[in-house]
Amino acid sequence: MANTNQIYARLTTAGSALTSAYAAGIAWAYTNNGRSDWHLPSKDELNELCKYAKNTGQAAGGATLCSGGADAAVRGFTATNYWSSSEDSAVNAWQHSFFDGSRGANSKFSTTNYVRVVRAFG
Repeated sequence: MANTNQIYARLTTAGSALTSAYAAGIAWAYTNNGRSDWHLPSKDELNELCKYAKNTGQAAGGATLCSGGADAAVRGFTATNYWSSSEDSAVNAWQHSFFDGSRGANSKFSTTNYVRVVRAFG
């Protein structure tokens, strides 16, 4: 949640973007069932979510990158790339593929990916 809050604070202070114009802003503003403590997952949280979505049977922990398993659609996910809140540089952020489990950094400004918000993780 810390990454999401920092991104939101930076862009809000700068006045440079509407909340609905960037992934962390969407997560920060999201409310469901009266809960508003949602955040954009970090790259490691997103890796764990990928393991769940694809039902890989892999152990929890960052040492194991999501791979194998079933079609993510079986558990209500789309087999595509999702943004994380983890930045790689001033212009790139980490994304994770729920198709093949790969992850990498891509442009925050010119790449369109899905967003999946989460609450407390762990």
